[in-house]
Parts: sequence; structure tokens; C-alpha cells
Amino acid sequence: MSRRRILLFCLPGTYSGVVRYVDVLAKHFSRENDVAVVTTSLSGIFGELQASHPNVKIFVCEDISNSFSPKNFLACMRMMRRYVAEFQPDVIQLNGSLFGLAGRILPTPGCAKFFTYHGLPFGRGRGFVKNAFFLSAEIFAANWSRCHHIFISKLDMKTMRRFMIGKKAMHYIPNGISLPEGGELATPSGKVSGQTNVVIVANNKPQKRLDRMIGAFALLDEKFNLTVIGNDTDSPEMAALADAKLTTRQRQRLRLMGRRRDVGEFLRQADIFTLSSDYEGMPLSAIEALSLGLFVVMPDVGGAEEICVDGAGLIYAPNTEAQLAVALTEAGDRITSNGWSPNIPRAHYDRNFTQERMLATMEELYDAATAGSGNEQRRPV
Repeated sequence: MSRRRILLFCLPGTYSGVVRYVDVLAKHFSRENDVAVVTTSLSGIFGELQASHPNVKIFVCEDISNSFSPKNFLACMRMMRRYVAEFQPDVIQLNGSLFGLAGRILPTPGCAKFFTYHGLPFGRGRGFVKNAFFLSAEIFAANWSRCHHIFISKLDMKTMRRFMIGKKAMHYIPNGISLPEGGELATPSGKVSGQTNVVIVANNKPQKRLDRMIGAFALLDEKFNLTVIGNDTDSPEMAALADAKLTTRQRQRLRLMGRRRDVGEFLRQADIFTLSSDYEGMPLSAIEALSLGLFVVMPDVGGAEEICVDGAGLIYAPNTEAQLAVALTEAGDRITSNGWSPNIPRAHYDRNFTQERMLATMEELYDAATAGSGNEQRRPV
């Protein structure tokens, strides 16, 4: 395959699953292609990418915010048009709601265009008005654009298929991660000390519903310990929430760790990984937990039906404090039963969620979409 020019759009400039996804694509495809990333900040991962892979060109558009106001949306459209005209890509990869909507509407003749759904921006917990807005925007963009639609969860693909008019290019490619350094499995501490260590990795945003997690922890018996890791999880507000919901003895079994670089080490100390979100895509943190042999407990959102199968985890519904507490209690019983071992979630990861598998599928998709195209087919936008 001839050398391609690949332009990756990613709105966030800090650590998140979407940014990690784009970072992996940029590093992989820059080996044999010309790659550029458009983002809003060089903080976090993209700053590290610029330092480690100087061959990846990074465009920073600081005047764009994550807002769907008419003024910001039009500024986003103009910015995207400028960078497409400047870089002249063969492949455009869109990520994030704002770039995804603007990029699908923007005419880009001569380019193979892809949009990855990292979790639908409408659904449980959004409210009627926001749901109606985002659903309408997604339906319009999905049916307007001649675009390849990449879904990281089967639930999102099933949902959007109901709104697609005509035959669309739809592809299911679940997230994949490389095996954490060392690759050793977690040691189930419950079998040794009688304690069950639960860990949640999620930033303190409303949709992550950490209040629900703390409330569920208050309903568990004393063998459970909880560690909460993620941006702002060590804030005074989180501490106040914990103090309000938990007894003194329960508070002693809770750790609010904030943002950490050594998440893998905390996962290795745990028995169960959990989430309490109103909505998710295919959470990388849950996949990392699988790779280390943790049992995963998730609400019935996003990629739960792919992650929590074959003895690797369980799904709880409805998404309430009481039901989460019931699910964690059941998970504690399962991981101490005969026949269960950390090799079960690890094998599930090996079969379905390796980074190599994801990248090989993406490469095949890019190859098929650009087969027979050449630079002469690209025209200024």
C-alpha cells in the first residue's frame, strides 16, 4: 500500500479514553504514513506524543471549545476546512461529538472519512432536552455524510442502526489496549485475608455517578474495601460526599486517590473492578482490568455486554445504589468460588481486546477504503 496522509481530529487535550485511542492510532499509522492530529491543547498525552513522535504533525486550535453554540460550531467548521485544505489527507478520522458532527457535515471530496462512536452522547441520565438535541444531531449527521461509521460497542451500533436511512458503512471494532507493563495477573487478596478489594477508575464527572458508587459502598458489609481513582476524585466535594454517606468505620475502608499515573498497580491490588456510569462507550479502564485478571461489574450501558461475559464479569440493572451493592456482593462470592480464577478475564481480554487486534482491523479498513486512490484525487476543500 502506498504511503497515505491521515488526519486525526480529537477535541479533548487531556487524559481520556478518546485521547488514548487517537494517540495509539497516531503512533501506529505514523510508521508508514504521514499523520497529523488536530486537537485543542498539547497538555497530557498529546504533549507527550509531540515529544516522542516528532514525525506526527500536531495542529492546535485553542479557540475551539467543547460547546455546541452556533458561534463555536461555525468556528469549528472553518478550522476543519482550513486543516483539511492544508494537510490534503487521504483519510480523515473523526473523534468526539463536536468534531464528529462538524466533520461529517463538511464536504471532503477525495478523502475516505471515518467517525468513531466512543459512546453515544444521548441516553440514560441526560434528560429529555439534551437527549432530543443530541439524538437529532446524530441522526442528521449519520444520514447526511458519506462516512464509515466505526462502533466500539455492539449496543451503540444496534442503537444507531435503527436511525440509518439506506445502506451505511458500519463497522464494529472494539477498543483494544496493550498489555500493561509486566503483564502479571492481580492476586485475589480475598482468598488470603478475607477482604474483597473493589476499585473504580473514573473521573468525577456527573455521568460517572460516583455518588452512586459511594452510596452502594455504604450498603456493603465490612469485608469490602473501595479505592476510587480518577481526576478530581480526591476533591473536597468527594470527601464531603463520602463523609455524608458513610459511617466512620466505612470511611476508613475508602480511599479517594485522585488522578494517578500508577493505575495498574492499584488494579493489581484489587479483586473486582466496577463502574457506576449513566453511559459509557467501551471503557479502556474495564479492559485493562480484564487484562490483569479482575472480575468486572458494570451497569447495562455501552460495551457491558461484550466485557462482562464468559465468567469475566456481570452486568447489573437497574443502575441504582441498591442493585450495584447486590452485584458487588454476588461478584465477591463468585471470585471465591471453586472454578473461578483470574485466567478467565485474562483469556477474554486475549481473545477480544488486544491493541494488535484493534489496529490490524483498522488498518484493513483504511486499506480497503483508500484502495486505488491517489494524491491526484484530493482536491482543496
